[in-house]
Amino acid sequence: MNIGPRATPGFLLIGIGLSPAIGGEVTAQSPDLAFSGILYTVEVEPEQPTPDPSPNLPADPRALEPALAAVGLFGFALLGTVWLVAQSVRFALKGPADSYISRENTMPTWLRKMEAQLIAEIAAPAVFAAASRGWLTTMMTEVFPVLHQGMLTRPVSKVPVHAARGPWGQPDHVRGVLTIAGETPIDWRHVLYNERSWLRFLAQLEEYPFGASVTINALDDKGFPVHPGEAHLGVVRDSDAPAWATFTFTAHADDTGWPDSYQVQDRWAELVKEQASRIGACAGNMTDDIWGGGQTALERALHRGIRPLGDDLREVLRGYSWITIVAAELGGRLGGANTLTASGAFCDVSLLPNGSLWLRATPTINEFTGDKVRRVFETLAPVLLTGTAKPRIEYSENFRIVEGVDAADFR
Repeated sequence: MNIGPRATPGFLLIGIGLSPAIGGEVTAQSPDLAFSGILYTVEVEPEQPTPDPSPNLPADPRALEPALAAVGLFGFALLGTVWLVAQSVRFALKGPADSYISRENTMPTWLRKMEAQLIAEIAAPAVFAAASRGWLTTMMTEVFPVLHQGMLTRPVSKVPVHAARGPWGQPDHVRGVLTIAGETPIDWRHVLYNERSWLRFLAQLEEYPFGASVTINALDDKGFPVHPGEAHLGVVRDSDAPAWATFTFTAHADDTGWPDSYQVQDRWAELVKEQASRIGACAGNMTDDIWGGGQTALERALHRGIRPLGDDLREVLRGYSWITIVAAELGGRLGGANTLTASGAFCDVSLLPNGSLWLRATPTINEFTGDKVRRVFETLAPVLLTGTAKPRIEYSENFRIVEGVDAADFR
């Protein structure tokens, strides 16, 4: 029997080589498709649509968005809870000293950190480099001698500069980070401190960077900081007025013991005075009631925003503190060094080489309270920012200033 391929709706004829025992030999009509075997017909079911694997889901996927958002929020909350529990366990295992229950945390708001700030107009890059190098090297060795020695003998290495989780470095070492800004105020680059990186860091000051800083943390026997915060020293140029630069250091009580030592406070005051003379500061202060942020305590109590540096520093005094630097123009309006000495509000009135006045209220900052603060305020009121100082209760801030009065009422 001779059978050729034929197409029938719903059927397919397939030639398959089978054993002749099943049937007689059949040869296909086409010589190109010749084969031996039995032809048989296989019924093929018409193609059916693929069943929907999720028949209960809505046709529009957007209808699922609220449910998916709820699941995501639940997952996020669960992860947050797990993280908090893990942190609690970690701090419980570390013990009180490693959980940052330090001397600072048992002290009043004052006497925790001392900050010095000098502001100067320095337009020449070479002068800026020299002033910055002198500030950073002097304050490193004189204000933080123990930490500096620790960085020389036990510097942290082999860990990322940015410690997000886990130990910050080798146990009982000292972690120093050198940071420098390049051509823009936000182009900050970081490197761990060692003797070679320190020399490169100082050399980069010749490139007139926008800023340079050093942060230091002593680490405990598990590689975590021994207290919150960090020792800091730095210099930064103002982004709105690049010719103006601010020189700062922040020293913690736990690192230096300064609140209990008249000698330390006096030595630091003299060091900062020498630096103010060398760089030509026309504004600045030393205080323990506020640090960082670019504002004085008076500016924060007046709820003023951060103001760019500039010539107005020679027109108005932005704040007053234990030590205050007053520009020459403002000092003249106050009557000069002799008048300020005769006021009795200051234990030290010194004329700096550029004509600015260095005013120190009391031998130690511990004594700068109550009537001492008011006498300084009333003496400097003719050139101070005006407005009624109010406490910022929401931040639990406590400033060494006179609250509830306006400097304009004393003119």
